Amino acid sequence: MTGAWGAFILMSLWGSGAVVCALLLPPLAIETTASHRLPGSYGGLRGLMPKLSDYITAFSLLARPAVVVIVLLSAMLHLGNTVQNSFYIAWLKETGFTGTAIGFLSPAGAVGAALFSLLAARLTRYVPGLWIVLLSLWFGIIMISITPLLGSYWLLMMALFLRSGASGLAQPLIITLVLGGAGRSNMGKATGLRGTGNRIASVIGPAAMGLVAQAWGLEFAFYFAGVTISLMMAAMAIYLWRNPAVARSGEM
Repeated sequence: MTGAWGAFILMSLWGSGAVVCALLLPPLAIETTASHRLPGSYGGLRGLMPKLSDYITAFSLLARPAVVVIVLLSAMLHLGNTVQNSFYIAWLKETGFTGTAIGFLSPAGAVGAALFSLLAARLTRYVPGLWIVLLSLWFGIIMISITPLLGSYWLLMMALFLRSGASGLAQPLIITLVLGGAGRSNMGKATGLRGTGNRIASVIGPAAMGLVAQAWGLEFAFYFAGVTISLMMAAMAIYLWRNPAVARSGEM
């Protein structure tokens, strides 16, 4: 009833909660003596300046197969989220769903992500982490790419629940594996490398899907994304199957 202004104000208030919580945290005493500094750390403004050596070290991590695979899988996760937050909403609006109906789909996704993320640690006892990430993300991509085939609101809600659950299962494992694969001294660089891969995916993916939607329609764009990403996932699955040592690397 309040329109776009009400929605944006509500989300701004929601996001402000994290800032308020951070401000309420107790102060943390940090040792600043040279003997307690991490290798490669710098004090003052110099530590904030970008260094070419850091970029070289970060990209050199791509020489490790496990890091390459997990960065690619992280990009697939980000790509799926980008599609859900853009073309998925456009499809729902195009098929006549109201803003209220679309808004009620989000809690289903949040519940799915919360529930499935609790299973991550237990599943790694039986299945290598990289396999869990790959298969869960693959399943999630399929759930989002079949959106045009789901004519019922409740089927859409169930698909979003499962897709978000698959992403929630993969998310903590992605972070754990990329840090474990890079080693303790390169955790920050590995996180940055993962972020770079996510940004690249968020630029290339929607642009490609937009071109397809412009040429052949939005429905075909969903199928195009599903088939393209599935082929990439299949290639990674074959690689992991042939290299079981890589599939088990990065686990802490």
